[in-house]
Formats: sequence, C-alpha cells, structure tokens
Amino acid sequence: MTNLLKYRRWSWLLLFIPIYLFIFLKLGSTHVRLWDEGWFTVHAIEMLQNGSWIVSYFDGNPSFTASKPPLQTWLQMSSVAVLGISELSLRLPSALAAAATIFLLFGFTKKHLGEEAAWLSSLILLTSVGFIGFHTARGAEADGLLTLILFAQAISYFLFVQTKNTMWLLYLGILVSLGFLAKSVAGFLMLPGLAVYTLIHDRNLFGTILTSWQFYAALIVVVGVVFGYLLVRDSLQPGYLDMVFRSNAGRYTNAMGHDHSFTYFITNLFTDRYVWWMPLAAIGITISFFDPSTQPLFRYSSVVALSFLLVISFSRSKLEWYDMPLYPLLAISTAQGVQTLLKLATPRLKVVSLVVLFIFPAFNMFNSAQANELRLTEMEYEAQEAFLSRAYRADINLHETVVIHDHFYGSLLFYRHMYDQKDMALKLQNHTGNLKVGDQILINGDAHKRQISTTFDVDTIDRYRGALLLQLKKQHDTRTNSI
Repeated sequence: MTNLLKYRRWSWLLLFIPIYLFIFLKLGSTHVRLWDEGWFTVHAIEMLQNGSWIVSYFDGNPSFTASKPPLQTWLQMSSVAVLGISELSLRLPSALAAAATIFLLFGFTKKHLGEEAAWLSSLILLTSVGFIGFHTARGAEADGLLTLILFAQAISYFLFVQTKNTMWLLYLGILVSLGFLAKSVAGFLMLPGLAVYTLIHDRNLFGTILTSWQFYAALIVVVGVVFGYLLVRDSLQPGYLDMVFRSNAGRYTNAMGHDHSFTYFITNLFTDRYVWWMPLAAIGITISFFDPSTQPLFRYSSVVALSFLLVISFSRSKLEWYDMPLYPLLAISTAQGVQTLLKLATPRLKVVSLVVLFIFPAFNMFNSAQANELRLTEMEYEAQEAFLSRAYRADINLHETVVIHDHFYGSLLFYRHMYDQKDMALKLQNHTGNLKVGDQILINGDAHKRQISTTFDVDTIDRYRGALLLQLKKQHDTRTNSI
C-alpha cells in the first residue's frame, strides 16, 4: 500500500501523454498563418537580427504594427536563437505556456479540491477546442502566454482570499506586470472578476488590501513596468505612445474590422469552442452559486470566469481566440458539474461514464490537432505559404524564386528569412513589371497564371493547391505590368 501511494504521487507525469499528443505533436507541420503569426514571427526574427529588444522590426524597418509589449517576442527570440528559424521554434513558447497552464491547473486543483477534480479539470481543459488550436496553444501569438499569466493571477488572488497573506497581493502585482508585457491591456482583464468576487465573498477584504504595504508595492511595480516600457519605447520610436493609446481605445470604441454582437463569445462557447463541456459547465456554475456547501474554489472560478466573459463581451473588437483565458477557470467549474453527476452513479457505472464522457472529445482533439485543417478559402488564400513550407522540408531549390503576392506578406517574409538559412534567396514583390525570361516565379491561382501567360510562355514546374511554381520561357510582345 505504501508503494502504491508513493507511485500515485507521481501520477501527474501521465499528463505528459495527452499534452504531447494534443499540443506538441506536429506543432511545426502547418505553414505560418496570415496576419498575427506573420507579424509575431517576423518581429521576433528581425528584432533578433537587429539586436533590438524593444523596438520591433518588419521587412528591415522599425515597425509600429507591433503595439503589444514584447514578452512573447522575447521568448520567441530565445527559441530562434537556440533552434533556428522554423515554424516549430516560433510556436514553441505558446505550446510551453499552454503545457505549464495544464500542470498549474492540476497542481492547484489537487491541493484545494482533490485528485479527482485535478484530473477532471486538466483533461477537460486538454480537450477544449478553445484552448488548443490555431491562435491559442498551437499558434505563434501571445494568447497562450497571456492565458498562463492570467490564470496565475487568479490563483494568486484566491490564495490571498483564503489565507489573508498579503504577500500574494505583491505576487499578483508582478503577474499583472507580466500580463501587460505579454499583451498590453489584456493583462488587466482578470482584475474586474477579482473585484466582483471580493464584493460577493467578503467586502472587508478591501480594507485588508488598502491597509497593506504589499498592495502599494504591487501598484508601484505595475505602474513602473507599464510606464517604464511605454516611455522607453516612445523614446526609441517617437510616436509609439500615441499609437498605443489610439489602438487600445479603439478596441472598446471601434470595431477595427472585427465587429460582433455582445453574445459572440457566449454563442461560440455553446456551438464550437466549448460545445462538449458547456452543459456540464452550466451545471457546475449553477451549483456553485446555490449550494452553500460548495468548495470556495468552485464558486471563485465561476464568478471570475463569468466576469471575464462579460468584460471581453463589451469590447467592440472581437476575435474568437480572445476567450482563451476563460478555459482554465471553466474547466474547474465543469469538473464540479461532472463530479455532481458522478455522485449519482455506482462505482462501476462511474468508470463507464468517465470513459464515455472523455473518449469523443479526446479523439476529436487528437484528430483536429493533427489534421491542422483550414477552411477551404483559407487553404486557397494561403497556398503560397503552404507551398514554401512543404518545399523547404523537401529540400527543393527555390534560390532566387520570385514570389508574387497580392495580400499581406508577413508569412511570406517569414519564409524568406527561413530560406536564408539554406542560402536560398526568395524575392517578394506585388507586381510583375521586372520579370524576365528564365525567372522562376511562385504565384497563387490560375488567374495569375493567365495574366503571366499574356507576356510569357510558361512551364509549370510544381503546384500545391492554388500555388504554382512557373518557369518563364519565351517573352511575347505585350507585357502586363501588374497583377
């Protein structure tokens, strides 16, 4: 029995299996995606190349597009310095942050709710579509890191509430500062939920907070980090401060091209991103509010999760992955819903129920993580990026290939940097004015091929989906100057 308990203490190591299968396996197999991945990856590579730890660079020039502070970029720069430029090295920091969130969730819930709740919440989180996928645990953006930091903020404040040890307020301040460095004002979005819980749970805690030196030390840390970074960046890149204020204010006053209704995130939870677990989460949340015997952590998770959901729902600018920090908290509430139903089952039925409950979301998560499926329109639109990714692995010689693009070229710029590692120079341009006989070009779509064919005879060397690798042969008399 003693030996059994000894090995049981190490049972958390079994988490490495689903973490590897769902988060790390084939992490670098998908091409770098348009927009955010393109921005983040290029900023990391070019900041490293320019020896800049503050000012971001894009295509060789200082860039204002990276309004977010650079904590995620610093981690990516470190990864690239060790592993080189690749899809894997740029996504690895997000994957590691997601894995750390899983282990933090397991350890925290095991201590406060028991081993069963720890396993339930961890496996629920690992099988949540909103937690694992593009833009989140398996993407190169900052949301995985932000989720880890915001969850750690929630844990720190819960420990303060439970222990009345005000040192946790200082730790919270440090974590808020890190949240800002990860994703600007998004690093503060967990705080309203903490205040709401204090109002509900024990308003006297406000007095404890306001009379503690740790609270004011935390304020000094946060203010120092926030304004210190902003002022240093603005001194190195004049105009940055004004751009940041306009950008962040716009998220709540303007749609910025991502306008959705107030219920956008709620609808996504029920229809896609938490569809399998949301009914059980609703049960857990309801019980946490109305059952006086509920463990404090269950009620705390429900209040903070709902508050965070409310905060992001008020934003005018909404993208589906903005809800990622919800899922560790929702996983705890969902575990309560599962445990409540399991109490009604016999021991044998309990085991069968757990297998049935987890088998579909587990297989679904594995399949979706490994398939890395994109929408058909996305696959066609990003065909050049996919072609370059596959060609790099196949050691196809694309030296001096001209990549003609008609959309945002951040991801293509990433591949130009990656091909530089093999001494293969890619040329990126959005026109055809300087093409000549003998050029090898990469275009996207038969429409582009028809336009090129009005000027040149062409041979199709290779293709992947809509991406065509062409060799320009004989030139016609009429030249088309642009696409």
